[in-house]
Amino acid sequence: MSDSKDKKTRGRSLADWLVRGLDLPPEMLQGGMRVEVRGRDALMVEGCRKILAYTPDEVKLQMAGCLLVIEGEGMLCHSYLSGAVGLEGRVCCIRYEEGVC
Repeated sequence: MSDSKDKKTRGRSLADWLVRGLDLPPEMLQGGMRVEVRGRDALMVEGCRKILAYTPDEVKLQMAGCLLVIEGEGMLCHSYLSGAVGLEGRVCCIRYEEGVC
């Protein structure tokens, strides 16, 4: 490896290298969260540690350092795998509550 390449990569963590090299969102490798809203009828949440409450009107998810509350109508959890939660239903409100978890 050349000296110039050593200088560029020195001091970077593996996560930083993967984020840049694979063009990934940083939160995917840093244990963070990601909320993707698809219109008003669906959303995908990544980084969920635990589903705390689940009713057709409200879903509460424990995230890293906060609570994520999704309010709506006819909410249905259609998937939960490896910290990713897929929800469908009429989304009315998404809010974060800091310091709850």
